[in-house]
Amino acid sequence: MNRRERVAFDLLRPINPSFIIVLGVYTVLWGLWLANPFWTVFTHAALYSALSFFPETVIGLVAIAAGLLIMRGAMKPSLKNLKMGTFTGTLFWSFISIAYFIGDWANTGGITAGMIAVYSGLTWVNVKVNGHLYD
Repeated sequence: MNRRERVAFDLLRPINPSFIIVLGVYTVLWGLWLANPFWTVFTHAALYSALSFFPETVIGLVAIAAGLLIMRGAMKPSLKNLKMGTFTGTLFWSFISIAYFIGDWANTGGITAGMIAVYSGLTWVNVKVNGHLYD
């Protein structure tokens, strides 16, 4: 097996559910940070300008819901739950990454959110490939 085949093989090994839970917890915490009533986030940096179309509380609650779906997929592992959770994470973090880049194309937040979206997407593909292990 050459290097590329080995990397592809390793990427498609079953994912430890604790990694999925960490993604969910991070997403919930991110949402709580936005949804809290004690401070505002969107007024502090240009990268949030595309997100400010919605109230912070709405984006925060969507993040909390997405994070809970992600965690549910790992804590109640069925193929349906895992696919739904990881796909939700992929969509949510892709949206956030794109919005960050629209707000300020030179920011590092877009790269970070993009990395989380790619990780979620890879996890979703992994669950689809290894679905027989979850039923």
